[in-house]
Amino acid sequence: MYHEVLALAGEMPAVHVNNNNLSYLDGALSNTFNDTLRKSSEGDVESKELLTEINGIGLNLVKAIPGQSIIIFVYCKTVQNAEKFMQLFNSGRLRHMLERILNRLLLTTEPCNKEKLESRISLEDEEVNTLAEFTGIEGIY
Repeated sequence: MYHEVLALAGEMPAVHVNNNNLSYLDGALSNTFNDTLRKSSEGDVESKELLTEINGIGLNLVKAIPGQSIIIFVYCKTVQNAEKFMQLFNSGRLRHMLERILNRLLLTTEPCNKEKLESRISLEDEEVNTLAEFTGIEGIY
């Protein structure tokens, strides 16, 4: 699968999550994701803990919209947030964190589904260059 991640501090990068094996669920997963963000006192505890973990490191997941993929907007308020974004991206931890959240929400959307989402994250060359210039951290193409 292909994820396109765009990031600039003080703005909202858009993470494109393509689900090759379960793309028909993009709309339902986006809606469930947004419901989880809005209803802070309700919903799946594990999903909320995963979102809290991401927020705790300075990446604020704002909204998901379906398209030809799931587009998740992430707000990086400071240079340090953008640096953390790049570190998580380069290490593969961002991919892992987003997969965990979406796979957990998949259980809410389709409780009988035994498949797991699989993903790959990549940055466009232009975005890697912009982030490297902005943060001083080289990204992986």
